[in-house]
Amino acid sequence: AYFKAPEVSQGRRWSGVIPGEDMQSPKQHRAWFQVVSPLAHGHDEKAGNVVLFRRQLQVDPWTGTKSLVPIYTGNAVKGQWRDLFFARMLRAVGVVPEDDLSQRRAQELFAGGTIESGADTGTARLDVRRKARRTIPAIDLVGGCIEQQIMSGILKVSDCTLLCRENAWKLFRIVKPTDHNGAPLSYEEFAQSLSPYDDLTLLRLGVRQAHRDLPGGDLSAKKGGAQMLWNTEAILPGARFLHTFSIMSLSNVSQLALSCMSDLLADFADNGFMGAQTARGYGQVSTIGYFPAEKATPLPPPDVSLTYLKDHRSEI
Repeated sequence: AYFKAPEVSQGRRWSGVIPGEDMQSPKQHRAWFQVVSPLAHGHDEKAGNVVLFRRQLQVDPWTGTKSLVPIYTGNAVKGQWRDLFFARMLRAVGVVPEDDLSQRRAQELFAGGTIESGADTGTARLDVRRKARRTIPAIDLVGGCIEQQIMSGILKVSDCTLLCRENAWKLFRIVKPTDHNGAPLSYEEFAQSLSPYDDLTLLRLGVRQAHRDLPGGDLSAKKGGAQMLWNTEAILPGARFLHTFSIMSLSNVSQLALSCMSDLLADFADNGFMGAQTARGYGQVSTIGYFPAEKATPLPPPDVSLTYLKDHRSEI
């Protein structure tokens, strides 16, 4: 059987941790994303004219089977969130990035900052760190390099997990699957009910028109070349991803930072796009939003953050 546990040579049954047992996990907020239009997320490598979807090698702890499963990285989610955090903040305080921000300050906010040559990064300037975290809650969440001070964020963003057979071991305890009558499914039944990841991808053709009849048209066409064709590997519409994040700090997390997170998530859900090539129709997603799971504390409403931005415009 596909999910039969391995046995040692003496015939004694393997007694590892089964995915359905109570296993400790961090305090998380979770959301399901439904893919509405094909979702693209560029791989490190290309196969000819095919842009592949990013994958990650993993091993199923229950079967020992290794597989290269499509993955939407937490780094991509966090990068999108960083842009939304600071774009919303700058609009609220009346700052136009193109006109009012220096290149260095724009890098610090939107790209996480840069370390200048010869900078003393080993000295902790507590005044800079405390002021940055206190004044701009998004910096406390996502961190960055401010005034050559490298600060970690308290926001921990996980990778998105595709709902597929190869990821059943990750999702079984979270999903707690049942049949149509509400009876719990076994791990084997749950895994077999899911599609393999290979059945959840497609190749979508892209075309660059040659415009041969226009003055100054495609140079490659003038030399006898054909219009450019390429394929993008994407996740099928209808597929689902589970995403989680946690907020962890050595000290108490401020209500202001939590409210800032709440405001961000509302904007992120309204945005409705993820991944690459969204201008070509890729990456539309829908969600009912994030909910606290395990022992996570519900987020406060965004009003606290919005009021703070309004009342502290000049300081920010």
